[in-house]
Amino acid sequence: MKRASMAMLTGAEHALLSMGDPELHDAVLVAFLRRIIHHEVAAYQSAMARAEALTLGLDRHSLATILADKRAADAELESIEAEVNQLALTVSTPAYV
Repeated sequence: MKRASMAMLTGAEHALLSMGDPELHDAVLVAFLRRIIHHEVAAYQSAMARAEALTLGLDRHSLATILADKRAADAELESIEAEVNQLALTVSTPAYV
């Protein structure tokens, strides 16, 4: 999981370096953070399914708690993403008079 997250961060770094407009950096960072969280959610869902199949109740409960935290983080990032995307649109869209 760490290797995939590192690859996504490297992708974010390349995207940021290639962008000329620094006001868009926040939008790019939030989008990449959400990708990492989604990757982690999928991994924890798989681990939970395995724990359930093996009847590992305590492990399943621990994983469910972590998964709930990841989903809450994603919801918070979704809210932030809406704000930064709106700001990025106002900054990067030329005003026509």
